[in-house]
Amino acid sequence: MDRGYVKLWRSTKDSQVFQDPNLLKVWVWCLMRATYKTRWTSIQTGRGTVEVKLDPGQFIFGRKTAAKDLKMKLSSVRNRIKKLKNMQNVDIQVDTHYSIVTICNWETYQADKNGSGQQSGQPEDRQRTGKGQAKDTNKKGKKDKNKDYTCDFEKFWAVYPKKINKKKAFEAWQKIDELPLMENLLLSVRGQAQGKDWKKDGGQFIPHPSTWLNGKRWEDEAVVISNDDDPPYW
Repeated sequence: MDRGYVKLWRSTKDSQVFQDPNLLKVWVWCLMRATYKTRWTSIQTGRGTVEVKLDPGQFIFGRKTAAKDLKMKLSSVRNRIKKLKNMQNVDIQVDTHYSIVTICNWETYQADKNGSGQQSGQPEDRQRTGKGQAKDTNKKGKKDKNKDYTCDFEKFWAVYPKKINKKKAFEAWQKIDELPLMENLLLSVRGQAQGKDWKKDGGQFIPHPSTWLNGKRWEDEAVVISNDDDPPYW
């Protein structure tokens, strides 16, 4: 992780992040911490270790390690990471023993285009002016609406079976303080989509995505329809 480089876009100077030197320091630290290629890493847990998959633009986050690297108080690191999340620069997936930080729009801004293996894969500083990330525009000067949504939300939206009111669903997504691991959340959606309640009457009882998110319905258990010879499973 010490070799290679990250891309720092000139639009950074027009962002909210640039106006706060300490927040800028945390943001650049996040870019340098993120992996530029898919890899597996071992995490120490209470009873042993667990293997965690990291995709490009992700890294394992620990406040103590961050505070030591950044020479900041634990509370300062926590508040600034949370601010970057609110700005939609990063997403945070919280597990019992660790957290995974995802730099949003990694592929758009930091992907390695030349295949050199250099660490150019950090999602670049995509802060929109006024919100922390620079909004992209097309040739006609219109905003690319897809850039208004975070990468993890787009993954959720892609698998959720009832696609109603995306904007309202994203507003609900942003209000969630601590999301589960993205892999677990998607597994929950897929599992419930196979459940008898969601399949009943052509899916009319599937909750709106905003309702599902506001209710933290990923914590629900779903009874999946099975063959007559097999018992239902959760």
